[in-house]
Amino acid sequence: MSSDPKLTVPSLSPTGSAESVKTEVPEVEDAPESDSKRARVEGLPLGDLGLAIGATVEVAWVIERENMPSERVWWTARIETDDNASVTEAGAARLIYAAQHGFEEESRRVTFLAESFLFDAQDRERLPYLAEADVAAAAAGGPLLVGMKVKSRFQGGERFCAGSIVEAHDDGTYDVLYEDNVCEQNVPREYIEVVALAANVRAALQAEEQETAAESTEQFFELFVSSLTSGAMFQNLPPDKQRQASEHVRTMRPHFEAELGVLRDARGWGAIVTGEDIKELMPKVMLRAKQFQQASS
Repeated sequence: MSSDPKLTVPSLSPTGSAESVKTEVPEVEDAPESDSKRARVEGLPLGDLGLAIGATVEVAWVIERENMPSERVWWTARIETDDNASVTEAGAARLIYAAQHGFEEESRRVTFLAESFLFDAQDRERLPYLAEADVAAAAAGGPLLVGMKVKSRFQGGERFCAGSIVEAHDDGTYDVLYEDNVCEQNVPREYIEVVALAANVRAALQAEEQETAAESTEQFFELFVSSLTSGAMFQNLPPDKQRQASEHVRTMRPHFEAELGVLRDARGWGAIVTGEDIKELMPKVMLRAKQFQQASS
């Protein structure tokens, strides 16, 4: 049985919730549409929507894989000019989707609509999209969208826990699915903060590249040690030098735990730590160790 991923588009109900529609995306280039078909889609100029050629957006898709539950993801795409569109087609553009979620880079013709939706010409479906301004507004306390990575005060406590928005309610509350698969319903907006993720970390999480992730401080630290002692330079050292270098790396554990605490505070308790996170922690830990050594001398 094939385990290749399939895409399905979210069908929006009147309440704004998403229901999966099982529509497999053909592995063919979308053919140009006639002017009569495109004319039925009332788009808006990119400038009116705060968008521009070259800007990046996140588009909501539902991914289905064999023997696995469907998953809502935000897929990163770059806006490019649609050379097949006429000058009268407001909002017409071409999206270049990044290689994510088990798919290769892909090009799609779209029309940008009002209220943070776009029209996909290949599947003839309306899809929610998220612009950089939407993320900034959410980070500033504005509305949250389904799929956003957040940290939330579980049951109103002091500790922020890592999770994702899975439902937005008309009363301004949200359902949050935490990383341990516990779902808390009707969480007040003031209990939730948006988590800012670097592009490489977001891609690693979305692509489920978590084989280098860990679940405890001990495992995190062992990944860190492995990252510093697995390179060619280390491997070419004599055995005694390797032992000394390894012992030196292990003396950095307090500094590593301090940086891990900073990451936990930024992303929430229970946040998944990827290999990309470990790479970004390495220079910060080295700097802490150097500063500590200088202060002690």
